Amino acid sequence: MLGTVLLLLMLQGAVLQERSAVLGQGRPANLDWYRESRALVIGIDKYSGGFQSLRFATRDAEAIRNVLVDSYGFSADSVTVLLDEKATNLAIREELARLSDPAIMQQVDRVLIYYSGHGHTVKMPSGGELSFLVPYGVDVDRDHLSNPAKFIASAIDMREVWRLLAPCPARHVLVIADVCFSGAMATTRSAESAGSDSVIAEWLRRPARQVITAGASDQVSVEIAELGHGVFTSKLLEELKARAISSENVFSARNLHDALSRSVANATSGSQTPQFSSIGTEGEFMFRSAIRDQESGATPGLREFVVEETTPIRESPTRTAKQLATVEAGSLVFAIGSATEGRVLVKTVVAGIEVSGWIWEGLLRSVGPAGTPTNSQDLMIPIAALSWLGTPYKWGGTDLRSGIDSSHFVTQVLRSVGISAPPPPIINQENHGTIVHIKPGSYRREGKTFSYMGPLLPLNVLRPGDRIIIQRAPLDDRYGSRHTGIYIGALVDHSKFGSMQHAVVHASSSRGVTVSDLVNSHLWTDYRFALRD
Repeated sequence: MLGTVLLLLMLQGAVLQERSAVLGQGRPANLDWYRESRALVIGIDKYSGGFQSLRFATRDAEAIRNVLVDSYGFSADSVTVLLDEKATNLAIREELARLSDPAIMQQVDRVLIYYSGHGHTVKMPSGGELSFLVPYGVDVDRDHLSNPAKFIASAIDMREVWRLLAPCPARHVLVIADVCFSGAMATTRSAESAGSDSVIAEWLRRPARQVITAGASDQVSVEIAELGHGVFTSKLLEELKARAISSENVFSARNLHDALSRSVANATSGSQTPQFSSIGTEGEFMFRSAIRDQESGATPGLREFVVEETTPIRESPTRTAKQLATVEAGSLVFAIGSATEGRVLVKTVVAGIEVSGWIWEGLLRSVGPAGTPTNSQDLMIPIAALSWLGTPYKWGGTDLRSGIDSSHFVTQVLRSVGISAPPPPIINQENHGTIVHIKPGSYRREGKTFSYMGPLLPLNVLRPGDRIIIQRAPLDDRYGSRHTGIYIGALVDHSKFGSMQHAVVHASSSRGVTVSDLVNSHLWTDYRFALRD
């Protein structure tokens, strides 16, 4: 088997803030693959001096950590997380050096390093540029942002990243940077789809040093509040999650870049175009979904169960593994893998925090589908909502041609089928109606903040037409933290969106009126409750 290091350097900028250069199917068991996966995940929101603090860098890091554990074979105890104060220059260098230690790393392992924070590029007086990662504690004021000496002393030169990783025994290294600088780019060629086992085996056999960045050096990479991520990061997460449960669940870094180059360019009207390079190598870093891995017999998609007795959720399938949390009887869990040693890998929410781990299979009771139409009105709601697909987003907009925002969209659709929905804005809409479903955690209603710390309740109580309320922190933000949509239940074989169990139609600021899966998309992170009028 072959080893791999996946280095994801996600350099996150503030809302609409520049982060640019200057200010297949499952494989047979006999196919050699990666034995063990390790990860270092870094996210930095807190900055000082000339660098504005960020909003979503730590969230990016946590989301990448979750998708790797949930979908791509990284065990929870093999992921090291450094957030904010823990992500110092010294700590990052020590972790890079540790992952390059032949006494720790073997050729049969793979390692992922994810960095979400600021990046900065400085023009040199003699020509050329130096690109830096900006760890926690770098304090360079605005008057010295163009001074390379200030960054050489306190930041991490991208060339130094490669030098620290040079002794690493792993054969493959992939750098993914959500920032618009090259970081040692080289030659490129077009991508080939993951083909036969012999082709993949050859890609795995050859060394690979590959880089994906969010854009070219003359572009900017931005965060969008509604996404809760940068555009590039959001599309990266969407692509990884979608491929994990699709037939295209075996793919290369080049395939990933090709998908991102289209989706990011579309979302930014061409102002941001992800770049790909190989650095003197011909191998391919490969991804394979642990969810649809035919070797393990896993079932695609999310399966819903209720836990019949209060039980621990553990870090691994073994009975003595570390306990991550206690799941209450009656809680809803989503199975994301097949049974191993009588236990199932699930994700759930405990006291407002999403947890992924292993639960005893015998305690799980299957839950029936939600959103089953019960009358003609229930049937009309999805039809009415889907008829708006493709309508552009416009803040305060109210119609098909000029665009519409999420609160006006919800009101117009529900009123068109005879439901007396409350008028916009969302701050008003969330105060009307009956709460029919709620997720553990804090939420805001009628000007007050409340907490629900009970179990995660089954979603089969939801019906078409229920209003989904999204509230991002800070909860007392009247406008920027709010979003809403219409729950339409199960979507089956839609020509564009395929199938999903818990479909929500909503007006997205980046995609216009679109469909997202409530559970298996960015909506789930900040979903608070559902209302029925």
